Amino acid sequence: MLLDSEKKIRGMLLTREGVEEVVKWVNKFGVPSVIAVDTFKPSQLSKRLAAMFNCKVWTPNRDVFVKDKERLSPIKNRHLRDAHSAALLCYHHYENEIRKIKKKHGAQADKILHFIVKGFSEEEALKELRARESVVKVVKKQRRHDVNQLMRELMKLREENKRLRALLEGKRE
Repeated sequence: MLLDSEKKIRGMLLTREGVEEVVKWVNKFGVPSVIAVDTFKPSQLSKRLAAMFNCKVWTPNRDVFVKDKERLSPIKNRHLRDAHSAALLCYHHYENEIRKIKKKHGAQADKILHFIVKGFSEEEALKELRARESVVKVVKKQRRHDVNQLMRELMKLREENKRLRALLEGKRE
């Protein structure tokens, strides 16, 4: 079950294929900020997924009762309902922070929230985001430079090819 920062379901997966299948599916949506579970003690699977995505496992203060899950989620399938209720409880845990950051940072909020949920302060999240954006700019500039360099080399090779063809044609006559 994937929720976005608006509390909307982005996707649901029910599988017995194992961790690799789950990771492949999650990667289609991006990188999760947190793995939420409905039990006080997280399963080995949830710990493993969190480690693979380099994120936290969020756990409730106590195991969530079935009646509470049914109240939280309208989903009938119990596995999906458990996942949905865990995601909603996790969302509620961060809700004030989400609202505050969205109001303060607008379009950048989701990126900042990603780091805050991982344990960064707001200032640290902003610094990390700026650092990553700087790296992206440098990489893009380098790619443009590389593309321009490759285009120049291609033009030289085309000219040389044209010259060699002309030379070959002259020898054939």
